[in-house]
Amino acid sequence: MKHPSKSEWVIGLHSYRESSPIGNTFASFYAAATNLFARMGVAMTHVAAEGDSYNGKLVKASSAAAKRLVDSGFEGITVLSCVVSPEGSKEPAYDRVVSASLSWNSPNELLLCVVANDGLDAFLGPVFEATLAEMLKLGNWSFGYAFRDTVERQPDFHVLSLDNGRLSKMESQALRKWYASKSSEREQMPRSVYPVTILNESQLGLSVNGATLAQIIEGTPNTTSNRVGALVVWRVPEDQVQRLRDSLGAAGALIAYAAHPPRPEPLSFVASIEDVDG
Repeated sequence: MKHPSKSEWVIGLHSYRESSPIGNTFASFYAAATNLFARMGVAMTHVAAEGDSYNGKLVKASSAAAKRLVDSGFEGITVLSCVVSPEGSKEPAYDRVVSASLSWNSPNELLLCVVANDGLDAFLGPVFEATLAEMLKLGNWSFGYAFRDTVERQPDFHVLSLDNGRLSKMESQALRKWYASKSSEREQMPRSVYPVTILNESQLGLSVNGATLAQIIEGTPNTTSNRVGALVVWRVPEDQVQRLRDSLGAAGALIAYAAHPPRPEPLSFVASIEDVDG
């Protein structure tokens, strides 16, 4: 294993559906997680499941319990977690260097979360790109995002809507707004802006100061977007994320935004909006 970094990247994908996923969905995810680990040159060390006859505790991937889970076809489960931790770790969940989870959250959310140490493969590197592409193919996702942060800030907690006690006041306010939002709201408006923001057609059609979000994206310099199935993947340089987040948040176009003084100056895409209106 490569020398671990002090940062890690995370991918979060959300889907809203009427019925809970069947075993085949978890089986496909398990295969995708296994592929991720193989690309990184590591092997799964632990697995956990919640649901019928499963208590959510991590067990060794080589154990009889893990084999029974795989042989069952993952039927009757609601959460599946696959983990790579250092050899001999007594706290694999805490020490993990890579993990991937798929969870069905009542009443109607399917949530995928992948987090990996930057030391194994850098954010936006080949493994990240291959993993994002594979995970996007697993289901009809409503939206998603990807970014990196320090290990101690646990960026996967952001995806899982958890507060690890290291959030700023504004981040805590934004998290509460997101946690309180309904699935219908989430499918209509982005959570925030990230280095990789994955948007659906309803979100792209959101009206922002007289233009659609899609038009704003097209008119924002130094960013790129590409279509993947029914979704659009918008990529923003990390040093531009906060400026875009502040501008779109101030315009009421983001769910999880907490305003802070001073209010940012309008970005160059405002001119593009006026041109479109004219």
